Amino acid sequence: MTQPRIGPRSFGSNWDKLTADDIRNIASRLHTNVVANSLKPLNKYTAAALYGSYTDIRLSEKRNAGSHTLRLALEPWPGDAFTAHWGRRDPWRSLCGPQQLKLLCLAASSFHAGSLKAAIAASGVGLTSEVVEAAAAAGDLQACKLLVNAGCDCSFRAVALASAFGQLHILQWIWWEQDPALQLRDAFGWDADAAAGAFPGMDAAGHACAGGQGHVLTWLEAGLPLPTSSSSSPASDAAVACGSDQGEGQGQGQDQDQDQDQDQDQDQDQGEGQDQDQGEGQGQGQGEGHAAAAAAGRPGSEVGAVNPASDAYPFCRFHNMMVAAARGGHTALLDRLTDPRGRYAQLLRHDPEFNAFKWQDLLNSVAQGPCPVEVLSRYCEEAIVPWHMGDHDVHEPVDMSLGTGAFAALLSKSVASEHDWRGKAAWLRRALMLKLRRLAPRHVRVPGARPLTQEEADAELFGQLEEADAAAVRRVDWQSWFHFLRVCLQEAARHADFEERCRYLCTLAGFAAQRWKIPVAEGAAHVGNVDVLRRHMDALSPEEEVDLAAAAGGWLEEVAASGHAAVLRLLRQRLGQRLGLQPRHLLLAAQASPLHDMRELIESVGQGGGEAPEEEPAPEPGWAEEDEDEETEVGELDAAETGEGLSNAQGTDDDEDDGEWRVGDVDEDSESGSDGAEGVVDAVEGREAGVVAGGAGSGRVWSEVFSVLARRGADVALLRYLHERRGAAIDLVAVAEGNCVECCEWALAALQRQRQRQQQQQREEPRPGEQEQGLPAFTLGHIWSLGSRGNLAAAAWLLERGLVAAPLCGSSTSGGGSSSSSSSSSAAARLPHPADILEQCMQGPYAALGFSGAHVANWVRLWQYCRSCGPEQAEDGGCGGGSLDWARLVEYRLPAHQLAWLKQQ
Repeated sequence: MTQPRIGPRSFGSNWDKLTADDIRNIASRLHTNVVANSLKPLNKYTAAALYGSYTDIRLSEKRNAGSHTLRLALEPWPGDAFTAHWGRRDPWRSLCGPQQLKLLCLAASSFHAGSLKAAIAASGVGLTSEVVEAAAAAGDLQACKLLVNAGCDCSFRAVALASAFGQLHILQWIWWEQDPALQLRDAFGWDADAAAGAFPGMDAAGHACAGGQGHVLTWLEAGLPLPTSSSSSPASDAAVACGSDQGEGQGQGQDQDQDQDQDQDQDQDQGEGQDQDQGEGQGQGQGEGHAAAAAAGRPGSEVGAVNPASDAYPFCRFHNMMVAAARGGHTALLDRLTDPRGRYAQLLRHDPEFNAFKWQDLLNSVAQGPCPVEVLSRYCEEAIVPWHMGDHDVHEPVDMSLGTGAFAALLSKSVASEHDWRGKAAWLRRALMLKLRRLAPRHVRVPGARPLTQEEADAELFGQLEEADAAAVRRVDWQSWFHFLRVCLQEAARHADFEERCRYLCTLAGFAAQRWKIPVAEGAAHVGNVDVLRRHMDALSPEEEVDLAAAAGGWLEEVAASGHAAVLRLLRQRLGQRLGLQPRHLLLAAQASPLHDMRELIESVGQGGGEAPEEEPAPEPGWAEEDEDEETEVGELDAAETGEGLSNAQGTDDDEDDGEWRVGDVDEDSESGSDGAEGVVDAVEGREAGVVAGGAGSGRVWSEVFSVLARRGADVALLRYLHERRGAAIDLVAVAEGNCVECCEWALAALQRQRQRQQQQQREEPRPGEQEQGLPAFTLGHIWSLGSRGNLAAAAWLLERGLVAAPLCGSSTSGGGSSSSSSSSSAAARLPHPADILEQCMQGPYAALGFSGAHVANWVRLWQYCRSCGPEQAEDGGCGGGSLDWARLVEYRLPAHQLAWLKQQ
């Protein structure tokens, strides 16, 4: 959606009569993107009235569906401004590969074709599957078609995201695309076997249930019928998928929805409204009629609509659907799946795999998810699941019956719940006592006595139990605490009231308060909940801090590997040398932590006493950045190139919805380059523990940290700090893998200065036998590796700078040394045709690298990217290649849609 245009015509001739306060009042009622992009540039008077505010254009928002969390384009999208700014290559130079990819994904989900085309042309990254996945999740069909026609990599995750986010028209397009040259089902890995549930992990129905998308499930239940309408609305597509044969199932579903509405609070009603409005309960009783109606299928396909009979839903798949709906809190959809008169009634009644263990798994999901307590109570009724309580102390399920042991798991799950954990926990304990009290005589209350509070009523109920039953309740409380520690600790640790939850269960179990303090710190550290951990450590006594330091040794490495550098920093600040921070912890944290958290951890090591990684004075707080923070001028769109923009680009927490024009929402948490860092930790394991406390080996540690962070796309400020303050060696290969041209320029300049200083020292003080360090020489294998992984900008930069061994052009390439003297030649003139590079790589020493369709497509994109870099173009018959070269390239095994794209080049 492109943002509306605001101008004087919107207010008639009265615009000039508005005061500055009037303009600010109008701006406060508009979206910030509209104000920053349309209202402020209107005229000088309006710009002056709004000066100092609305300086950022937000580009993204976080959206959740099931287990999927994505950042997609924010509406209104500043399409024209984005195209004008990011359609040039210069703004992309300061961004690293993960940031470039994230911005490209935002353009793919923006419903603005111009933004997507501009980003594809100028970003300098390959079209990975994440791009089409973002478009599929947003429901932008035109973007999906554009990306497929551009040879973008595809994956089943796009199908999963479209199912979870309810984008039925995307699913219908993938399944029923008529162009045989594309073969979309194969491209997205969604063939008949996957649709029929042969691979439970590739289950579109399960993802639809996780996202609460009843209309998608209805279409899948109907056999994936051919759409008969050109409408792309999910609701209308669901109606088309269901047709007019709705049978008795629709009436049953509506009755369930009405009953469910009475049990849910207002928030839950709103959350389930989409399920009810978009075809809940419509799929029952439908069958082969839709498959016959859609038998035509696409040309060359062996299957059109799939058989929607019960054999298409094996129990393992159906159970996953129920659990996914319960875990997501989609109670209306859960009622539809468990309806005793519904489509899956036979599975519920007769399938031998459906036993008490499976039902307890479902109840655990209801207890832990956002379902309200009323839903939990309804699904625990005797009419739905029998409870075997006669022996007072039954801890294991018997046949289809659940015992007291199920209450321990349910109680621990409810305390980790996302919604009303206190209400669920109180109801479960009361339900346990009521079920046990049926076996004991009831006490009659005196008429006219005052009403009891809930706590008093529970205490009275507990007092009415026989000793064996009371012992069973105490045993459930005790077991729930240990089940919580073993299974639910990290889930509960994500909540702000984590301490209160732990205290509640620990008190029920009858343990002293000290028993829950260490688990609180461990759980908060494992999930990176710094606020809870800081608040908890503030209340610890010196003796308890000693206990925490001793316990942290058992899980510190796991916390570092999970990417929680902020937790390591806090623990080190509070515990000092008692923490035992080692080089391997820094390296593990560097591989996955947000870059701004890693920067703060590196900055804190060696300050304020404690261990220091090398023998040097403690660095001054702050960073030696070249640019000062300046307020963005009115209408300025180039904030990403200022020091402020760079700082925000690297320092944005992915948990905050602060996506801004300055690319603040770009997620630097990427796995890019992590493969190269896996062996680094092993190399450090054998070093002495004193490296972190100082010593000669500390420079090597920081050099390895430099390489890891450079591959992940660290900015110039962080890399310069590691090099200048920590003595890290510059790894230009790792910097190139980060795909940030600005970082590559800095690294090359620093290496050149270092080389000049070495030459000068050699002239002043000759040292026989000392070898001069030259600039790194990249080979054809390096360029192949960068290009095939989508790092087009860095590969083109290396070619332009003449850092690649020559000659490259032609299939008879021979080795050579560094060719910095030929840096004036264009990248296009130095890059061989894709057919030649593949022939060399598959026959030469690079054959072990292998190749795939993605590698071939990205190499073609690199070749095109280089040809559009400079004014020089390769001559016909040279590196440009003719029809024979392209014919050789087409012979390689590629996905059909990439082959079709390749034939157009």
